[in-house]
Amino acid sequence: GAEDPKEVEETLLLQDENTVLAGDLIGSRVYNMENESIGDINDMIVTFDGQVQGVVIGVGGFLGIGEKDVAVELASLEIKETEGGTPRLHLDTTAEDLKAADAFVTAREQKQLEELRQSQEQTQDYIESGQSADTGATDQTN
Repeated sequence: GAEDPKEVEETLLLQDENTVLAGDLIGSRVYNMENESIGDINDMIVTFDGQVQGVVIGVGGFLGIGEKDVAVELASLEIKETEGGTPRLHLDTTAEDLKAADAFVTAREQKQLEELRQSQEQTQDYIESGQSADTGATDQTN
């Protein structure tokens, strides 16, 4: 017969009060200390040992167009309860300062940039090595 299912010891049944679901964080607005919206959370950076290293905030732009991603450490966000009891995320900075900050570059983007750089170098090497052998006879414009 079929074996009885074994209990999975690592299951969590109830969410702790002092936790937040990533799905609730992503897409939520970030406010400055004057309660002005300065961006929204587009993603989270999570280490393999389970720590949230930071959040990626989309700043500037309109409806995601022309937006720039800036990553900040999770610890730099302050969580304040609103009257309705929903948590609001605050960052002690201005929208202008966030827009001026360096953009966050993902590991995938870094790899793509490196591959692009290498392919440009190979193309440049090919062009330079071909220059000496090129006598101009291939030019048929006359």
